[in-house]
Amino acid sequence: FAENEARISAVLSGLLDHLEAAVAQACDPAGPLQFGPIRLHTLLADGTDRMASQMALARGYELVAPLPFGRRLNRTINSLTTDPAEARRLLAGEDALDPQIQAHAAAIRNLSDKARVLQLADADERLAALFLDKLDAPDDQAKAQLFAAECSRRVALAGRILIEQSDLLIAVWDGKSTASVGGTGHTI
Repeated sequence: FAENEARISAVLSGLLDHLEAAVAQACDPAGPLQFGPIRLHTLLADGTDRMASQMALARGYELVAPLPFGRRLNRTINSLTTDPAEARRLLAGEDALDPQIQAHAAAIRNLSDKARVLQLADADERLAALFLDKLDAPDDQAKAQLFAAECSRRVALAGRILIEQSDLLIAVWDGKSTASVGGTGHTI
């Protein structure tokens, strides 16, 4: 994403322009064909998801977010923290002390506050414990793999909900990675 951010932004903006033009052309004010508001369904993940969310809101679209976790755990995981103390602060509803982590957490909170959110929070207590176990023991590959596997299952579930609720799917994918359950390649 970082290497191609400007290109992704330009292509995504062009796609949204085409989508809006198609909807405008299909809507006949005198006829029965009417469309509801354009909605963007997104998991609010770092990178393209958040970029698309900001574009959608700027265009007046509704934002719908089936989150793989509850809001607080989602914000904590996606803050990109590797610091267990910062993760515990975020899980407790506090701000992170590290400005970069707090900026990520605030961006996620801001977007989720503007979205219609479905929280798949039924496993949050267990997943938060796995996340903290992983952060507390950064050299323990078994703990990292267990968290990644459980997290991937939740993301795959949220991705399935996203697909089932969408009329059109736009995905930004490198075309290569397919092994990660819940990842873009898997979802496509």
